[in-house]
Amino acid sequence: MNNITLPPSLPWNITIPPLESLLPPGTPLYVIYALLGALLAIFGLYLVRLASAIALCGVLAYFALKYGYEVVGNTTIASILLVLGLFAGLLIGYMLFRLTISFLLAYIAVRYITQELFYKGLVLLGVFTIIIWVFTRLIRIVLPVILIGSGLYLIYTGLSALQIDNLLTLGITGLIGIIGFIYQYRKHFYLW
Repeated sequence: MNNITLPPSLPWNITIPPLESLLPPGTPLYVIYALLGALLAIFGLYLVRLASAIALCGVLAYFALKYGYEVVGNTTIASILLVLGLFAGLLIGYMLFRLTISFLLAYIAVRYITQELFYKGLVLLGVFTIIIWVFTRLIRIVLPVILIGSGLYLIYTGLSALQIDNLLTLGITGLIGIIGFIYQYRKHFYLW
């Protein structure tokens, strides 16, 4: 791209360099890194909770469609069950975060162990859900630390690549880390 020159009618001949020459290469990607890191450090629990709700929504919708059609034999009723499974999955997945995580991890383990999900699989699913429920009590301590650390890493990487002063980068990263720590540990919605 050529330099932009202001009209010669101005008293000075001012030449403005193109924007690409002022910014380091890959700037949009590093800005996205920094913004994504800030979102993850401050609102990470909300994002994880939303992702778990969407995952449970998909699993329940799949079960409703597959087994609803097998039991009823009608596509219309199976589609209605699919929509109900979507809404129930979103609601349950968002409100009961620990139960959702426990159920999804247990479902993955059961599908890995056995392909039969009805008799032996349901028993294993119940047992694994209870076991994982007990161990997910650590989620309230570990998950915010992981999310804040990942977010701060992304912020630091993005700001350092933008060639911002190192002291300013550390200051911004530390400030967002403190805000994220206070915000994510102050909210106790993820205990269920």
